[in-house]
Amino acid sequence: MTAGRQDDLWWSRGGRPILAALPLLLSACPGGRAQAPPPAPSAAPASPRAGSGRGACAGLPLIRFAEPLCARLASGDKRITLRARHRTAIAPGAAVQLVCIESRRRWSARIVSVRHTSWGAISEQELRDDGFSGRGQLLPVMRRYYPGIEASDPATVYRWARGRGCAAPHPPGPLQ
Repeated sequence: MTAGRQDDLWWSRGGRPILAALPLLLSACPGGRAQAPPPAPSAAPASPRAGSGRGACAGLPLIRFAEPLCARLASGDKRITLRARHRTAIAPGAAVQLVCIESRRRWSARIVSVRHTSWGAISEQELRDDGFSGRGQLLPVMRRYYPGIEASDPATVYRWARGRGCAAPHPPGPLQ
């Protein structure tokens, strides 16, 4: 094959091989999103935004996590999260990405349930499932992420079933 011809499988741009037949080689990710093949070994290192438009599970809503929680995400032990406010953007059945903020590791998941409640009405079972040993830990710990929350403030409880990993780093953006 000759580099540069559009009808060839591979062509060169800037000395790096590029896959010209990309649409034909994409495979499905949960939720019907496309997953691009890994870059060629000679490709330049990925930028911080690499994969933000084409990577595995691109376009799925993000649920971001602080790095100390990522070991539990990686092992599959963490399948619940508590978030401030009554959130409606992610509904049961939705495919999402679970993203570690610093390491940019991520996994796909399917939301099993969404419960709108208040911080004071989160059940003991939900607290244990999220790693709290008791109600007394909840507000002091969560105030690190949501300063000023009170027991009467609205909260959302998400539960999910884990999917497979997503390969590309997530794009920067506000915390959810």
